[in-house]
Amino acid sequence: MQTNNLRNQLNTAAVLAGQIPVVNDRHATWLVKLYVDEPYDPGKYTRPNRRDYYKIILVTQGSAVLMAGPEQYNITAPAIVCLHPRDIISWKLHNEEPVAAKAIYIRQEALRNSSVRSVMKQCRLFDPAANRVAVVSLSNDLTVLMQYFVQMQETANKKEYPVEFLVGYLQLLFVEIRQRCLTAPAKSAANLPAQVKQFFELLENETARLSAANPLQLKTAKEYAMQLAVHPNYLNAIIKKHTGQNVSTHIKTRLVEEAKSLLLQTDWTIKEISYMIGFSDPPNFSMFFKSNTGQTPADFRNRSISI
Repeated sequence: MQTNNLRNQLNTAAVLAGQIPVVNDRHATWLVKLYVDEPYDPGKYTRPNRRDYYKIILVTQGSAVLMAGPEQYNITAPAIVCLHPRDIISWKLHNEEPVAAKAIYIRQEALRNSSVRSVMKQCRLFDPAANRVAVVSLSNDLTVLMQYFVQMQETANKKEYPVEFLVGYLQLLFVEIRQRCLTAPAKSAANLPAQVKQFFELLENETARLSAANPLQLKTAKEYAMQLAVHPNYLNAIIKKHTGQNVSTHIKTRLVEEAKSLLLQTDWTIKEISYMIGFSDPPNFSMFFKSNTGQTPADFRNRSISI
């Protein structure tokens, strides 16, 4: 009964106060959307949000602060920003100067195209270990990237061109960004066994849907093993063999990252966040957070705000 009351209180408060940090926009009519002629307004996203599509943003003017998960990035044009659907993000302008940008939004359904999916995996622009932001250091690099955005827009506007033209430009853009701007992360999941990939997909999907209406359900290695229809010992063994860490460690790391994001980017109370992360008792959440970070949730939030 107490849990149900807390859920109802969270849902009501979130709706009335506009505090929901996870926003899933559903779009039925597009797979790839471009904004190349309109100014990009980070001010629209000052409240934490999570979108259901990938973003590639080419910032061509101005500066801003981006919070992506628990990480903070100071962005000054020219720069490339690559955002994964799971990222909780929020923006803050450095000053009143507007931010000009060109942006491509890639709906997850676009990955049904095997060519797009393959190139995205190879370039790893959205890899969890990759940087979200990269500086475009040379004017030539900026010119080349802008040309791709313009060409994609022109192709999209000409209805006589098949969607394959747009998909082709998108793949080339992935390659250009990787070669010109971003450094590949140290490890790749490309060669991991299917069950290892399934575990990480399940872990990301479980945390990515967090909201007042959807608190965390899966928290233990046993629960994940049941979802994957394998024995917990087998899942632990195969995960540790290929990553060097067991299932529980990966779960804890992901929960701590999500908790940090909510502590830094929202004004939710510790009680509300503890419920969201799957703890009905705030003291237990505080103990979990401190044992994994060395700080209580309140200390982490206060110290981060004061820096």
